[in-house]
Amino acid sequence: MATTSVTKGNASEILQKQKKVMVAEGLDALVAVAPESVIYTCGFVIPSLRIQGLHRRLAMTVVTPEQTNRDALVVVDMETSTAKRGSKWFTDIRTYKEFEQEAAEVMADTLKEFGLSKGRIGIELDYLPAMDFEVLRKALPSAEFVNANKIFLELRSVKTPEEIDRLRKAGRAADKAHLQVTKQAKAGMTEMQVANLITETMFKEGIEDISVLIVASGERSVLPNVGPSPRVLTAGDIVRIDLLGHVGAYFSDVARTYIVGEPTAEQADIWDKLVKTLDALKAEIRPGVTTKRIYEVFSNCFQRFNLPATAFVGHGLGLSVHEHPWMSKFDRFERTIEEGMVLCVEPYYIAGKDGFQLEDEIIVTHDGFELITNQVDTRKLLRIAA
Repeated sequence: MATTSVTKGNASEILQKQKKVMVAEGLDALVAVAPESVIYTCGFVIPSLRIQGLHRRLAMTVVTPEQTNRDALVVVDMETSTAKRGSKWFTDIRTYKEFEQEAAEVMADTLKEFGLSKGRIGIELDYLPAMDFEVLRKALPSAEFVNANKIFLELRSVKTPEEIDRLRKAGRAADKAHLQVTKQAKAGMTEMQVANLITETMFKEGIEDISVLIVASGERSVLPNVGPSPRVLTAGDIVRIDLLGHVGAYFSDVARTYIVGEPTAEQADIWDKLVKTLDALKAEIRPGVTTKRIYEVFSNCFQRFNLPATAFVGHGLGLSVHEHPWMSKFDRFERTIEEGMVLCVEPYYIAGKDGFQLEDEIIVTHDGFELITNQVDTRKLLRIAA
């Protein structure tokens, strides 16, 4: 276990944001537990946190206010060397022995050492397993634990310049893969072959891994979140493709819809309505506008076009594919748009025999937005050669 507990170099903008919010919320410490919040706080990708099924290989961070200024990272023993090499802001890296100890045990010892046995501690109770919470409560019976889930969601909703750089790279790499589909895909290929073309391009463009790759054609185009199949593309097929890759664990999420050959009048009409809706939504996006206002514009457009409005039309993007803010009909998600947010705006229609999805990624600027996904012209349905 490391003994130094001074943050490495100058505290990052992310750590400074956490230290500031602790003062506002009256917290003595802020503990990240959810994988995306831990990666956000420590500034690098801890490999185990990206592998499904390793539920007990937790990592945690604890950050304290400026006057205390003791911060620590807890990781499994096998990733100690990775953490020491990758950590930008933590020199106090504490480890637990896998199968012999739990991360919560080491975190409890750390909080005691930091003088927080009676502290008011913010921690992600929405994610922390009950058995681990019980370890903390027994070890620190006089401490007050406060759910910090909303704090982390709000902190992560406005990105730093470094986060934006990663999101821009991921989004443009995915959009370039869409461009290659228009150039190389053709009737007779299977969805699997189209997926191979996409993955080759995404990795060439700097994507580090891919979590979801949706290639759904014909009757499968109405199925949400399905991977590629052996189905062969034929003339007249609608093909819906959505690409979720990562750069430094930051997501891309860009969806396009294609037609193999030429569209029918009905297919072209539906697409035109989605394009006009997206145009109307983009015209609203700027700092100060509420997510409720954006959803109202969407709902009004779909009502005018006689299309069924979905419950949401967009979301934040970052270390999770769906982050705050949500552009939704639900009041509990209402949020004011701010400069530095990265958003996905996605009117879609999958209620008929074909599924249509148009999703762009945008960075909110001081007076509007920057379009990340600008590699292909989506004014008309994208073509795949018949």
